[in-house]
Parts: sequence; C-alpha cells; structure tokens
Amino acid sequence: MIVKDEEANLPRCLSSVGGLLDEIIVVDTGSTDGTKGIATQFGARVFDFAWVDDFSAARNESLRLATGSWIFWLDADEWLDDDSRQRMRALLLSLPDENTGYVMMQRSPTQSLYLGAPGERGAQVVEQVRLFRNDPMIRWEGRVFEQIRPAIRRSGGTVRATDIFIQHSGYEEYVGNRQKVERNLRLARLQDAEHPDDPYTLAHIGDLLFALGRVVESVPYFQRSLETLPPSAAIRACAAASLAKARLVLGKQGKAHS
Repeated sequence: MIVKDEEANLPRCLSSVGGLLDEIIVVDTGSTDGTKGIATQFGARVFDFAWVDDFSAARNESLRLATGSWIFWLDADEWLDDDSRQRMRALLLSLPDENTGYVMMQRSPTQSLYLGAPGERGAQVVEQVRLFRNDPMIRWEGRVFEQIRPAIRRSGGTVRATDIFIQHSGYEEYVGNRQKVERNLRLARLQDAEHPDDPYTLAHIGDLLFALGRVVESVPYFQRSLETLPPSAAIRACAAASLAKARLVLGKQGKAHS
C-alpha cells in the first residue's frame, strides 16, 4: 500500500484483509495524522517515502520492500467484503507456481458527472490487476493512473479473471476534490509530454478535464485515445462511454462539438 493521511479509512481496509496475508507493507508519502500509528497497530511494516510526483515510484518502493512470493495491492479507501474475502482466501490457497496476474473488479459508488453537476446514482466497476508475482521485472509504470499489466505481459506472464470485487469508497470524494483532480491532470500532462500520444494517458486526461467541467476540451482527448486503442483494450469501452457522456452534456448545453 501507499498512503497519505488515511487514518479514517485504514482500519476498515486492513481489517478486511486480516489473516489473509503474510506481511503488510505500507509506504507513507507524508502523513501528518495518525496513519502510520494505525498501520503499525495492524502489524504493518511502515516506511517513509518522499513524494516525487510519481505514483509508480511510490508503488515500486513498496514492491522493493516486499518479501513474499506474491503481491496483492490495495488503497486505503478500499476493502474486501465478506464474500470477496472468502474468494480471496480460496484463490491464495490455490495459486500456481507461474507468472500470472489476477484481475479483480473495483466497485465505486458514484453520483457526480463532474464537479458541481450531480448525476444519477450508480456504480462504476473497473477491472484491475490486483495480484501478481513478486518479480523484479514486474514494476509499475506511469506517473498517475499507473499500470502493472504491461510489465506482466513483457515478462512472459498471463492475466486471468477472478470473481473478486474490491469495494472503493473514494471515487465521489476524489471527483468532488478539485485539488486532487487538478493535481492528477498536471501529472497526466507531464506523462503525456514524456510519452506522447499514449492512448491510456489521453483517455485519462479526457476524464480529468471532464471532471473539472472542461467538457469541450475533453472530447478531442477521448477521440484521439479511441483512434489508437486496440479493440481488446479494457479501457476502450470506458473511453467510448466517456466520449458519449461528454457529447450528451454538450448537447444539453447546446454547444457545438464534433
């Protein structure tokens, strides 16, 4: 885990995985509350890491410190419910001796379309590789909206689906927090400058602009992303849905868009 000022969320998160894991590594990027003390109470090994505008750098530090054969990652505002906890236990007891990444589904309750404009209540479900081998060839990539799947693929690994859901409470708080959205937009633009025209980065920039209410600006990013995303890409459906949503908002606003 990487954390900062998560004393309110951490007990639920760590309680949900108690007894499932051999060790808990918590990398703290500058907490000023009781986060580190709570993590220690739950038996975690806690390490400080200076924030360098790069989520992958912090996550990779946690991988470097881990001693187990497999890595399972969570954020502090996530947890396993009872059903998924049992499914997780069964998966951990049956892991093969092979290079495999396991996809789990992050479920986030969501209401806001973008800052200042509430929408219909629903849930966002995102597929993410959450469990993978502890291998120095497998490291996170990207300053923000970081990915692990490409490294698994390059190392010769495969990816498998599971029926495990990870509950996530922080989506609405994030979308409603202009400071965090603007921070991530800044990091995404840095990432785009370092690796121009990456379709994943373009899609995320579009989402961030949309969240800030800059809907007209978001449309070209979704379009450019869809032009180069492979048909099988998991994010393709999300980018297409985001483009449709942006066009719907602009249509209601009576603004021209292509």
